Amino acid sequence: VIGIISPPSGSDITEIREEKRQKELLQDALNAAQVANQAKSTFLSRMSHDIRTPMNAIIGLTAIAASCADDPDRVIDCMEKITSSSKLLLSLINEVLDMSKIESGRIVLSEEDFLLDSLFKDVISMIQPDLKRRGHTLNIHIETLEHEAVCGDMQRLQQIINNLLSNAIKYTKEGGQVHIKVCQDDKNWSLIVSDTGIGIPASEQKHLFKSFFRAKNAINSKETGSGIGLLLTKKLVKLHKGEISFSSKEGIGTEFRLTFPKGDQYF
Repeated sequence: VIGIISPPSGSDITEIREEKRQKELLQDALNAAQVANQAKSTFLSRMSHDIRTPMNAIIGLTAIAASCADDPDRVIDCMEKITSSSKLLLSLINEVLDMSKIESGRIVLSEEDFLLDSLFKDVISMIQPDLKRRGHTLNIHIETLEHEAVCGDMQRLQQIINNLLSNAIKYTKEGGQVHIKVCQDDKNWSLIVSDTGIGIPASEQKHLFKSFFRAKNAINSKETGSGIGLLLTKKLVKLHKGEISFSSKEGIGTEFRLTFPKGDQYF
């Protein structure tokens, strides 16, 4: 007896296609979860080393200071180094927490009125010790502005500018120059931060805004940081509806340009 197999009906074909689509979606979700888990493992691995470094320094220097109570100069030296390591540790933790808030959509920008003059005075006071320690010259050029009073998240804007200035100071050899320029046109505010530093090799520039990026150069090996500072800066700029771009030449320096739309809320 020869049986005749009927071809699948239209509804059967639809069910088969839907089942296949569901399997593909599940596989994509599994692949995404595996990639996310790998990224988390990599992040924790790298950050654990960066956080342990200043933490170990603090513990070690505290023990040294306690054992040298009769040597005030030695104690003062330890306290200064402990303060420096503590600030680095706090900076690392803050960057990690901020990245977490941005990725989860939990960061909310505040809206406050402030003067650009106050914004830059506060930033400069924060970076002054590093400028002095490195022997750098800071040049500030603010063009005549139509509006000095702006509305935005002053703390986050300070964080953006401070990140760029800190990098400029860090990757410029002693006795170099750091420049800040603020200008505007009919549509935008522009902030330019440049330096006479060691620059970024052309082959590495495409990785600049990626997590844990650290350019391979003579100075960088001595420096510490989370490696997510520029990525965080870019995300904060985007939250302000702004844009960030850069140009760099190895051995000559680097320039970052931030552009924010001008409107009723100027930043």
